[in-house]
Amino acid sequence: MQANLIEKLEVKCDNAQQYSHRLSVRVYGVEKESGDESETILETKIKECYTEIQIPYEKNEIDRFHRIGPIYKQDGKTYQAIIVKFRSWEARQKFYEGRHRRYIKGVKKIPGVKFTVSLDLTRRRYLLLQEAREYCKNHDNVDYVNVNCSLAIKFKDNKIH
Repeated sequence: MQANLIEKLEVKCDNAQQYSHRLSVRVYGVEKESGDESETILETKIKECYTEIQIPYEKNEIDRFHRIGPIYKQDGKTYQAIIVKFRSWEARQKFYEGRHRRYIKGVKKIPGVKFTVSLDLTRRRYLLLQEAREYCKNHDNVDYVNVNCSLAIKFKDNKIH
């Protein structure tokens, strides 16, 4: 009984935490400057993301942004994710839906794409997504597993479930 109650409380806490993340996205693949990046430099990088996905940048749509998570190196360059919190759902959706997809018709990342965008998931939900991807990895008829804006895990074989 006690363990069941704790699990229910953890899920409710996670739901509240995920709700607070609803207006945020994480942007990966934007190179990090050496040393401390000023807010102006980071804003310039976000503007470049808007330009790449061909959406006009409007400063008043973004509440705040900063680097988050581990720093990693790839091809001799340094990267760290950027978390962007928007002021409205509409602004967040416009940016999120304009992003480059990691997969298009089962083909991995488009050549020349500089960054990717993902939803800002709580740790629990991120681990659930990873678990679903690992579970489906060995299924020949599953092309990919992702999470949609309503946080439902979806996988694609011949149709999306």
